[in-house]
Parts: sequence; structure tokens; C-alpha cells
Amino acid sequence: MRGLIAIVSSLVLAAAFAAPALAQQATKIGQHNAWGTYSYQSQAGKVCYVLTVPTDKQPPSLDHGDMFFFV
Repeated sequence: MRGLIAIVSSLVLAAAFAAPALAQQATKIGQHNAWGTYSYQSQAGKVCYVLTVPTDKQPPSLDHGDMFFFV
């Protein structure tokens, strides 16, 4: 079950970043502690989002893979 959740999460993340990558590269606006602020121009208008990665992963001996959280 955890493997399925990881696969689905990876696919959602890849799909979310595939469209802007095809249209135009995202521009980093700023850094606020662990959060980065980004924007890009789409056909529908300007899109802004914030992105972070975990600052701690428990247990450290486990391979957590690439983890991202964006809003």
C-alpha cells in the first residue's frame, strides 16, 4: 500500500510539473526559510506556488525517496 501511495504521489507531482516545463521554465521569486517561492506564465495567466522538501526524515536509515510539498 505504501508503494502504491508513493507511485501515485510521484505521478501527480510529475504531472504538475510537466505542463509548466513544456510551456516555460519557472522563475524563483524568493526563499523564505525552507520554502521557495516560484512563478511561471501559462496560457491561462500567471501561476505562483511555494515548494519545500522535508528538513528531517525519520527513521534516517529508511530510503524515503524524493519528497516534495507544494501549495
